[in-house]
Amino acid sequence: MRFLVDAQLPARLALWLRKVGFDAMHSSDLPDGNRSTDADIAKIADADDRVVVSKDADFLLSHVVSGSPQRLLVVATGNIRNDELIALFDELMGTIASRLRQYAVVELHPGFLRVHDQELRRAAGRPVSPADYLQAISESPLDPDDAVRLLNERGDFDGSEEPWEPS
Repeated sequence: MRFLVDAQLPARLALWLRKVGFDAMHSSDLPDGNRSTDADIAKIADADDRVVVSKDADFLLSHVVSGSPQRLLVVATGNIRNDELIALFDELMGTIASRLRQYAVVELHPGFLRVHDQELRRAAGRPVSPADYLQAISESPLDPDDAVRLLNERGDFDGSEEPWEPS
């Protein structure tokens, strides 16, 4: 299994993943380093069959809306020390790897995992509807206000250019 750890997480996590036998890199290893955009990170991860590891909920929204990144580990631990983060990975890595073989999106919470097993995109290249999107985020760490902002930035999520607001 291959990982690409986002800038919001320490490079030490990528080092630890390598130490325990995984192919892992940190966003600081990319050509644009930690200035790489989310889209660049997702594109590189997809092309290289890597799981994006991030605290950034924008990746979850991008996965739901566009299918990229194809695989994602969302670290939903809040603010914890690096030692605690590594200890959490050490405790759950076997289960994390197993779930990532089965599911496209796994969320890591303190002491437990949550998996997302719904395929929301109904057909290749077709964006999800707002109702599908709201269903997808109802139990995720994604803030609905951020989701609406990101959907409106895309402009094509429901086939119109009109901003969408939840009812």
